[in-house]
Amino acid sequence: MAVYKDVYEVTDDSNQGERVSANLDTPDQLLKWILKEKSSAKPHIDRWRAAATECYRFVDGHQVSEADAAVLKKANRPDNAFNSAQKFIRFVTGVERVAQEAVIFNPIDENNARQQIYGEFLTRCYDWAIAKGSGTFERSRSFYDLIVAGMGWEDYYIDRSIDPRGMPAMTRLDPMEMWFPEVDRQNLVSSRWR
Repeated sequence: MAVYKDVYEVTDDSNQGERVSANLDTPDQLLKWILKEKSSAKPHIDRWRAAATECYRFVDGHQVSEADAAVLKKANRPDNAFNSAQKFIRFVTGVERVAQEAVIFNPIDENNARQQIYGEFLTRCYDWAIAKGSGTFERSRSFYDLIVAGMGWEDYYIDRSIDPRGMPAMTRLDPMEMWFPEVDRQNLVSSRWR
């Protein structure tokens, strides 16, 4: 079994960690590798998207399946259900909107004044970038996706449409558009690509 470390190198378990070339030197080989990875991820992605769609439907108040709803409608019975999941999801995401997490850069050595000043400067820079790029709103939308479907995605980039020098910007990405390999660790840590 091969364990992928980065795009161009493979570590094979059978040879005790020796690096083996993945032969991705030409664009054709790289394209072939990308298509192979995409086709191997497709069944996993399709299963996740089906489950995520069902999760979004459930939170939106559609707890009964389409077939059951048709049977109930044919019998002139309501298909209402108590949506207790939605109130908890609204509560958790509402708390996140009101009291968002803060990133604070602390120095490793608390007695070093230079590291403390640098940490405070980095904290202020991060706060400025989040405020300028409407990061709090986009992060809240991604957090909602994470709570409901299990995956929340954001894109951070430099936007030059308003200021030619560039301003930090963030945007929520639709989880249904994302591709990721099947992994066994949280936050796709063991993935080779995302």
